[in-house]
Amino acid sequence: MSQVTDFRAYETARDQAARLGLSRSTAVRMVADERRAGRSGQHVAGLLRLRAMDSARPTTTPPGAA
Repeated sequence: MSQVTDFRAYETARDQAARLGLSRSTAVRMVADERRAGRSGQHVAGLLRLRAMDSARPTTTPPGAA
């Protein structure tokens, strides 16, 4: 019997890694490790997305905000 592999977690993690400037192979490896542990691996993309959002935040206070 064959097994169906859902590649969405891999694709999403790869895209988020590209936004961060990380290696795509690192993201794929992270998802593969999670899948071997019995989890879906989808949260890897979520973690990478949060890191991308944190790095996109301005580090200075905008004028009038203080």
